[in-house]
Amino acid sequence: MTGAAFLPDAADQAEIAVVRYLLARPEARDTAEGIQKWWLPQSQQYSTAAVELALERLTRLNLLSVWSSASTEPVYGLRSYQRDALLDYLKKLESTRHGG
Repeated sequence: MTGAAFLPDAADQAEIAVVRYLLARPEARDTAEGIQKWWLPQSQQYSTAAVELALERLTRLNLLSVWSSASTEPVYGLRSYQRDALLDYLKKLESTRHGG
């Protein structure tokens, strides 16, 4: 399974892209599929697994909220109190990626 070796880096990139999108559009809400299609740069292909891993990480860190119902897929987005924490997290991610 050679493609699995690239998953963490792809998930890292997806995670950064989701965070940037939400910081620019804090009212945005969408499903994982919608996030993959509409929020992430189309110049790079993100696998469903990478997007789901990125959303799982952000949710686990309480940086992303999830709204669920029996009739729809989970919807991801921010609550107002998460914005500052999300900005701090992005700075951490970017400094880690750039070796700082």
